[in-house]
Amino acid sequence: MQARSSHSLLLSSEAIVSGAEATKNMSAQAGRSSYVSADILSSAPDPGAMAVAGWYRAAALAVRDKLQN
Repeated sequence: MQARSSHSLLLSSEAIVSGAEATKNMSAQAGRSSYVSADILSSAPDPGAMAVAGWYRAAALAVRDKLQN
């Protein structure tokens, strides 16, 4: 059961990273990014989304590593 939970957590972290990267195709409606030119932001994902994705991915990897030991 723990291995399955760890695997599910890793899969969900991959989806979160993918979703965060997809924010580069979205236009900012609020926050600091809404004050920056769309031309500049068109090739960059939302920094907040990438930060959360990174934290979640790090937590998923830590859980996996803990369960393997």
